[in-house]
Amino acid sequence: MAIMRTRLVYGAVAGALAGVVLAGCGGDGNGGATPTGSPPAAATSPTAAGTPVTRVTVTMTEFRLAPSLSEFKPGRYLLEVKNAGTRDHALKLEGPSGEWQTPTVGPGRSATLDVALGNGRYEMECPVGDHDDRGMKLKFTVGTAPASPASPQQTESESDTEGGY
Repeated sequence: MAIMRTRLVYGAVAGALAGVVLAGCGGDGNGGATPTGSPPAAATSPTAAGTPVTRVTVTMTEFRLAPSLSEFKPGRYLLEVKNAGTRDHALKLEGPSGEWQTPTVGPGRSATLDVALGNGRYEMECPVGDHDDRGMKLKFTVGTAPASPASPQQTESESDTEGGY
């Protein structure tokens, strides 16, 4: 009976996640993202389970990413991704702990990513069109990783050359 309940719970969670993913495919030009209020730039608050969550705002414009936090430590982050530009954007984050991506976010709109970052090198970019090649890309290190800067760096191209933002 416990196995059946577990399967039902997993099925319900999978169905809910599928619904969220499919909702992101809507045709409103905003990919299902909805406007949100502005949390403090890098406030830490406990969750229901007691795990601290750091809130970070990532502002997207043509063609730049600007996180409100310059140094990331291992832990859980709630990224509020705000499109302050005039074109559609999205945010993709990948590294050793996984890969996350918002739906396309229209001008003046926001989306949220809940991520758990472990030690290592990460890359944050806008996957829309050639926006990453035009400057919407950051590389940063979380915690201890081999010989890398600890703060986000805006890059000029896809090479490993780090530049300032």
